Amino acid sequence: MYDEYTWSDYLEYLRQWADEHSSPSNMGKAPASYDEWEENEGRYAYHEMESEMAQYDIFWNNLTEETQKDLLGIWGENGNHDVIPLLTIEYQPDEVDNAYVLNGYENRKDYLQQLAEEHDVELDVVLMLADTLGPSEDFDGLVNTLEDITGYC
Repeated sequence: MYDEYTWSDYLEYLRQWADEHSSPSNMGKAPASYDEWEENEGRYAYHEMESEMAQYDIFWNNLTEETQKDLLGIWGENGNHDVIPLLTIEYQPDEVDNAYVLNGYENRKDYLQQLAEEHDVELDVVLMLADTLGPSEDFDGLVNTLEDITGYC
C-alpha cells in the first residue's frame, strides 16, 4: 500500500541506511526496495512511536520519613535524590495515561499526521522535528516550532 505516511517512513529508512552504510567497507551494498522494506520492516517502522513507554520517577521526597531514615543509615546521605530520581520506572501506559488518546488521536502516528495536515507542512518535516524534539515536546515545542515555521497561530 502506497500512502504518504508509509512513503515518508521508507524515505527515513533510506536516509538512515545511507548514514549507517557510508563507509567504503559497504561499497556495493544496496538498501531494500520499497516493496521489500514494506514487507519486512515497513509495517513495524513506527512501533516505537505507537507503543511509547511512559516513565515514573521516584524522588527522595516521595519516600516516607521512615524509609528516608533507613536509606540515610545505609548511604550516609541522600545523594541529591531530591532532584535526581532514586528510580525511574518505565511502563506501557494504558489508554487513560496516553496523552494522544486523551486528546482525541489514535496514537502518536495519527497525531503527527494530523499536525502535518493542520499546519500544511510536509509529513517528513513534522517527523524530523518530532524525532529531534522528542515525544515530551509533541504538544508544546513541536506545535510552537510548526507555528514559527508556518506563521500559523
